[in-house]
Amino acid sequence: MKVGLVSTSTLPVGVGKCAGVERLVYDFAETLQSMGHEVKVAAPQGSDLPSGVELIPTVALPTQRDDEELAFRAFEKALADVDIVHDFSHSHIYSKWNPSRPTLNVIWDNLTEEYERAPKNIAAVSEWQRKAFEARYHQKARHIPTVCANVNRFAPAEGVHDRFLIMGRLSSVEAIITAMSFCKMLNASADIAGASVFGDDPSYRHDVMRACDGNQFTYWGEVSSEVEIRLMQHARALLHPRIKPEASWNVGIEAMLCGTPVITYAHSSYPEIVSDKVSGLLCQPFNEGSFLNAMRHVHLLDREKVRDFAMRYSRSGIVSNCLTVYRRVAEGETW
Repeated sequence: MKVGLVSTSTLPVGVGKCAGVERLVYDFAETLQSMGHEVKVAAPQGSDLPSGVELIPTVALPTQRDDEELAFRAFEKALADVDIVHDFSHSHIYSKWNPSRPTLNVIWDNLTEEYERAPKNIAAVSEWQRKAFEARYHQKARHIPTVCANVNRFAPAEGVHDRFLIMGRLSSVEAIITAMSFCKMLNASADIAGASVFGDDPSYRHDVMRACDGNQFTYWGEVSSEVEIRLMQHARALLHPRIKPEASWNVGIEAMLCGTPVITYAHSSYPEIVSDKVSGLLCQPFNEGSFLNAMRHVHLLDREKVRDFAMRYSRSGIVSNCLTVYRRVAEGETW
């Protein structure tokens, strides 16, 4: 097949410390190309794609960041000959302005705010998100598993597992400081990795940094993929006491592939992602005592079984399933 992948206009693909969506676009491109498909990727200028994958450069960063209409004008004609456009962007302009073309439109939103959605073929990344989308918009969506990872890169390693890991945006939404407070209650140590994004309150990042003493809490900042993997491999567990709903959880999946169990609350999509008492521990929502108890006992989980469970998120399996959807949509199926 000829497949066009549309990335965001926020970050380049395959360069530096790219976020979850951009990493997924790279993984899809590399996997599809390895399976013998012709792949084009619309992504910001300066993106670095796998060998054999065509780059359609869109916006210049940082001056044109998040200008998805400008990005669309750069790739619209270049994708005219593909069999299907798999749109990972936030606005889905291609489907809106080319309603007759075969498209698959991934939504990342946690459905907390309304937005101008694509007119068809909404691909939800979790069953929770599908239900929330249909309830809000009265438009059909399908749960099409999309989040995946390179299981050869995110893999277990020998080492000590004595420190917890707290990883994510340095924002109150991610509850970084809450996780640190739980560690203090148990006199446990942790590594903290992550960065703020545009719009985040900078004071939260400063509060996190001030709480890090280089001993109980070590602040790593925004790390490379290599450092991220190393931190995951050697963590006792990944802590994620997020209160707000989440449609998916890339970092949790990557940690589990490293054999590292995860601890989070049992709400929104988390019960779909984590197998309780197998790949991690699901806590009673927003119950401090439940979370602390999980931290005390997470070392009892079998790290090999954590990895075995997470293999369902291998990119080869996820992309193969998406190919089945691609063929149906290219033949005219819509929802």
